[in-house]
Amino acid sequence: MDPNEQIGGLIDTLLGKTRDGRLEWASTPLSSAYNVVIPTYSITIRRIGSGILPNYTLAIMNSVGEEIDSYTANPPQGLYYSSLEEIFNRARRKAMRADETIAQIQEALAKV
Repeated sequence: MDPNEQIGGLIDTLLGKTRDGRLEWASTPLSSAYNVVIPTYSITIRRIGSGILPNYTLAIMNSVGEEIDSYTANPPQGLYYSSLEEIFNRARRKAMRADETIAQIQEALAKV
């Protein structure tokens, strides 16, 4: 199988499960990177660059933290760019508990 098709299938699966809220994305020590653990493996999504069109990298690690494979999407029309951008944004919201935070702020504001 073509490596791009294989990584594309993985990206599509990650995007669908992230949209459905079925993956527990967490913060990492790296700036702008989020991680999900899947038994014996982990996947990290990372934004590289802070400009209008940053790159996004998806990395697959084994159980001892060695990188098995990675894929970087370059802006703006790079293959899988929009999918990786959406995974990153959804992973960040999940890891940072954005929805819960907004609900707590709304609750506090209702009492003001």
